[in-house]
Amino acid sequence: LFHSDEDSDEDDDSNSDSAADRYDNDDDESESSEGESARQRAEFERAERHQRTRAGMRPGSLRWNISELSHVYLRRYRLRDSALEMFFIPTAGCAFGGAGLCSSLSSLFVDFGPGYEGNVRRDNAANSIMKRAPAQTVKQWPERSGQFLHEQLRSLTMAWVKGRVTNFDYLMSLNVLAGRSYNDLCQYP
Repeated sequence: LFHSDEDSDEDDDSNSDSAADRYDNDDDESESSEGESARQRAEFERAERHQRTRAGMRPGSLRWNISELSHVYLRRYRLRDSALEMFFIPTAGCAFGGAGLCSSLSSLFVDFGPGYEGNVRRDNAANSIMKRAPAQTVKQWPERSGQFLHEQLRSLTMAWVKGRVTNFDYLMSLNVLAGRSYNDLCQYP
């Protein structure tokens, strides 16, 4: 933890040989350690707030590196076309996505709200993200959603037929293409 200059000064008068003095000093030490702990906690919280401010983050906000974006899919949430699901490169390698797509740490599911406005916000956000995403990112553009799914399904099936994809990865990828998600209980596989 953090220490201030005041915390490093120690009292040399606390060394006494009598039992009463030792008892009194123990009480003083517990009070001073509680005060020191509170000071350290306050200093830690100040430093944490400062770091968040310098990073431009609000408490509880999260960041993902767009260069690690591997898949962007349009999703339904609560039976509305208003969500977006993004997958990031997992730390452990996997075939066609497989286990990496299932990790809650490697994906982000965002709902843009109800109604037509939510759909428009989702499509605008998807277009903005996909324009900035790396070229190798798998992208489901709003304007070409049906064609995208057909192409992905065809290439996935060919990879499975040729033995380049395991049965498990094939089924997991089919669920992803069908709109299933571990991030939405309504669409859970």
